[in-house]
Amino acid sequence: MNRTPWIAVLLLCLAVLCTAADTQPQSAPAKERIPSAQSAMKALGAGYDPCLESRNGGSIDWTEGRFYAEGKGKICDATGQSVAMARRAARLDAARNAIVLVNGLQTAPGGRFKDISRGRLSVKGVLRDFEESAVNYDPTERIVTVMLSGPLRGVTGKVRISDAEKKSTRQWPWPKTPSTGPTEGWIVIDASELDFQPVAYPELQTVDGLSVFDFRQVARPVLRQRLAVVYAIQKIRPLYPKTASQPSTERLLLRASQARKPRMLLLNEKQLAKLSAFGKANEAMKQGRVIVLVKALD
Repeated sequence: MNRTPWIAVLLLCLAVLCTAADTQPQSAPAKERIPSAQSAMKALGAGYDPCLESRNGGSIDWTEGRFYAEGKGKICDATGQSVAMARRAARLDAARNAIVLVNGLQTAPGGRFKDISRGRLSVKGVLRDFEESAVNYDPTERIVTVMLSGPLRGVTGKVRISDAEKKSTRQWPWPKTPSTGPTEGWIVIDASELDFQPVAYPELQTVDGLSVFDFRQVARPVLRQRLAVVYAIQKIRPLYPKTASQPSTERLLLRASQARKPRMLLLNEKQLAKLSAFGKANEAMKQGRVIVLVKALD
């Protein structure tokens, strides 16, 4: 029996299907599901820098939410084995510095550091979870420098949230305003003139102690990838509108009136009125679309 016609028909059908697939209109790029630090900095525009804090043994990028721990190892001689041993020693030194960095950070009630409370954050755990982001060889000084980096949040992040430590706080009554405005808008809290340092989980309250924002309001998919807020440093003084009736459609700039150490920022009635006028402020906070401006860190 001659099967050639069937093969020809099959090939013709495949050609038609492939041609139809090629002519399908390309779908628009998907919207960003988890608002990233890059989109936050883009929303701020010019005049703002990432929030970087230098510490003994490394640094913390509060904008991206990452650790950077540095370690050094001495090269004894010019053999390949000696270089490899120096690199290993540098990695161990960086891992120990990473533990110091983690142990020195502050969270907030309801937040804790992974394995710190029982002393189980080990060098082995750091080497497993962190990535080697940079290696530098100095032949003159015979030093190997290794930089390990890792996320504050995420699957391997060192900051965890303990559900058991959640506390009940009186909530600020959000006004029942129409749900209008862009869902992609950002709420910017200016704390640059206050004595406020970045913390893993800051809180926003009224002067009467009512909770306006904390990490409990942020959607869990967001917290699985990054911190509850994005920190930034302002290089220029922001311009505040004279009236609170019509905030920007892209971002709402609020000035914190006070800071209560170590984690709390307060909003007065005027700033709360501006927040109420921002149509989808509550939704923006749930999506983690909150930027906190702080002064440059020494």
